[in-house]
Amino acid sequence: MIIGNPDKFSILTDLVKEWSNTSWYSGVFFFCIGGELFPKEILNVTLNSEIWTLKEKLQNPSINEKLFNAEKEKAFVEMCRITFPENCDIDNDYQYYISPPTFGDFGYYTFIVSNGEQIRIMASKVNYIINESVHDLNNLKISEVFITNGELEEIFWGLSSFLSETE
Repeated sequence: MIIGNPDKFSILTDLVKEWSNTSWYSGVFFFCIGGELFPKEILNVTLNSEIWTLKEKLQNPSINEKLFNAEKEKAFVEMCRITFPENCDIDNDYQYYISPPTFGDFGYYTFIVSNGEQIRIMASKVNYIINESVHDLNNLKISEVFITNGELEEIFWGLSSFLSETE
């Protein structure tokens, strides 16, 4: 199922019965941002939990004019640092982070921010340097798209419909 516009922002997902059981619906799940797929490989995603979490995050994107208007690399790096601060005394703030848990486990980070009228969605593969306990935020290949609140709302309802069909 394709939810949204693949030229802008969409979600591509499908149930794989062989990966599922009576409690968990597993399958494939991708974001398409400006025609580019995230993640870059097929992952086994627990659809009924990860789509529900994503729906919650898409319902009320945080408004931040400064981040919305910032240059692409600067905005992405700042949202990554807000979400995953290097200082362990600062709590993680997930208000911009919309990556399903499985995406994040493989280093695919997706962020959302609004200016109140439009939505900006950004994604990139981010490497984590284990021995330094930091993210490598240099030379990122960031994909981004701008959509309307109405387009985001259509995706939200499309996810709701997909969840109800799988239950």
